[in-house]
Amino acid sequence: MRFGFGLVHSRTMKNFCQSLLEFLPLVLCAASLGCLAQAVSSQSPQHLFFRVTLGPQQATPVSGRLILLIKPGTKLEDVEVNEFHPSSVSIAAKDVSGWKSGESVDVDTDNIAFPGGFSKLPQGNYVVQAVLDTANRFAYYGRIAGDIESAPMPLSDWSAGQGDEPQLTLVKTIQPTTRDWLSPKLTTSEKQGAIDSTKLFDFPSPVLTQFWGRPMNLRAWVLLPPGYNAHPKQRYPTVYFTHGFGVTLEYNRSTAAMIYQRMAEGKMPPMIWVFLDESSPRGTHEFADSVNNGPWGEALTTEAIPALERQYRMDAKPSGRFLNGHSFGGWATLWL
Repeated sequence: MRFGFGLVHSRTMKNFCQSLLEFLPLVLCAASLGCLAQAVSSQSPQHLFFRVTLGPQQATPVSGRLILLIKPGTKLEDVEVNEFHPSSVSIAAKDVSGWKSGESVDVDTDNIAFPGGFSKLPQGNYVVQAVLDTANRFAYYGRIAGDIESAPMPLSDWSAGQGDEPQLTLVKTIQPTTRDWLSPKLTTSEKQGAIDSTKLFDFPSPVLTQFWGRPMNLRAWVLLPPGYNAHPKQRYPTVYFTHGFGVTLEYNRSTAAMIYQRMAEGKMPPMIWVFLDESSPRGTHEFADSVNNGPWGEALTTEAIPALERQYRMDAKPSGRFLNGHSFGGWATLWL
């Protein structure tokens, strides 16, 4: 019995030792991974969160891109992006959907951020502001009617990650504004002439609509020369004008009034002007056919221009189509 027991015991020990040797690398590997994870965790910076609450004035749920803007300083004013010094303001963002009044959203300011995460900002005085970009057009147009913003909030001697989480509340909905597009230098008759002669061209583009999968329009202001209605059989050469970066369709209307005044005073020949809108939520598209923005060049040359020449008395000849562009619009002119 001793021999039998000893034999069983020896085999058991042998199997145990063999199993231990097979299992030991896994244990050591797991321990190593645990130590590595702990080391990485201790070295990884903690993400910094800001909390934003939708104020009580909002009666219906809203969606859009929630944007946080922070800049050094103490002056309590709207925090604006400087196009010529984009890194002077730090920006973080988060998409929100169906956001209701009274609800709060925590924004990870190290996730989607430019030029870097807020946790990397040095200690100092800052001003921070939150904006809900309801139309996803902030990147080019900035704040527009319908966007909701907080008041600018000071962060005195602020150090990232120290103290309570900063909290802001969206309390103000931006209202539409009216801008007088007629220069005060225009006479009364010139003002009326500019009003009567400036027409909105809002063309639904099939090729752009197909590209985007939703209705897309190509827009412009069409300026008719003085005497256009008085000479119903006369045809006119046409100038296609493309604007620079930062300009919008509404601003182009002011340019149209200025050109009308010069034609009325005889300083420029009578021509039809088409002030094209090349702005988009991500910048100016320059009427270049693009995998990002779509076939804007095709839409203009094969759809919009033929439609314009059917609607207005343009001479509709290559020799009567002129291109004129300012700044970024110069790139569009070269492209076209």
